[in-house]
Amino acid sequence: MKRLVFTVLILLLTCAPLTAEVLDRIVAVVNGEIITSIQRDRLVEQRRASAPIGTSDKALQQEALDTLIEEKLIGQRGKSLGLGVETAEVDAAIDDVLRQNSISREQLQAALEQQGVRFADYEEELRRQILRFKVIGRDMQQNRDVSQFEIERYYDEYQDEFRLPETLSLSRLSLFLAEDLTPEEHTEQLKQVEALRSSLLLGTPITDLLAADKDGRLDGGEMGNLPLKDLTPTFRQAVEGLVEGQVSDPIETPKALHLLQVLSRTPGSIKPLEEVKASIRQKLVKEKGEQGVQGWLDNLRSRAKIERRAP
Repeated sequence: MKRLVFTVLILLLTCAPLTAEVLDRIVAVVNGEIITSIQRDRLVEQRRASAPIGTSDKALQQEALDTLIEEKLIGQRGKSLGLGVETAEVDAAIDDVLRQNSISREQLQAALEQQGVRFADYEEELRRQILRFKVIGRDMQQNRDVSQFEIERYYDEYQDEFRLPETLSLSRLSLFLAEDLTPEEHTEQLKQVEALRSSLLLGTPITDLLAADKDGRLDGGEMGNLPLKDLTPTFRQAVEGLVEGQVSDPIETPKALHLLQVLSRTPGSIKPLEEVKASIRQKLVKEKGEQGVQGWLDNLRSRAKIERRAP
């Protein structure tokens, strides 16, 4: 009997480590702190639904492991800076989510459960995000100032971003075409439009031509001040090169013949620096932040001892 108990005990001791290894293997060690396969696989499952169709399990595992390593590095950096996240901060973040979405805590929990996410995991993810924000903010704040020289250099190099397009003030006169016109009838319609064009060139207002239309076949009026680039290709080509007062040649579409008259033309210009300085500063601060965070993370990785193990 004692021999049997001893044998069973030996089997249990022998099998236990093997079972643990199968269930929860170490897949990476970051500065002495481990990341397990369960942590990685849990993150894989959370991301699987939103992953592009055809993404392999291997790619999802690699992406999840990269994320977990990054979180470890940020967490370790936070500890070295004496930073942490209080429960009250997590609760405040959850309250913000509830308020912004006009839902209760119970409704949030139910929504998470439908997505297969435990509320405790959601809280932990919020904690990690808050810590990430704190750590990056602490390390990056001094590297995000933008000088006047940088603003002026950006303005000079990327002036197309601040270029105001050429605009035209146009009026339109259209003659509706009857259906199934014979060639002779079509020619007659073109003659009518040419006569209308001559009247416009002589200074007759479009409103007078519309008022004189007894058949109700004319339509038109002022189109307002429009960027040249916003016109249809056909209309844009028709007014290309026309100056104030000139009228386009007839433009034929399936249902009408059109005339466009240029009332005024404003060439494109560059917005002054003072007008765009604030937006340039904001853009450069954002770019510095994005570039800086990536460089900051790369620096953390380069100084860390990271051991990736076979999956």
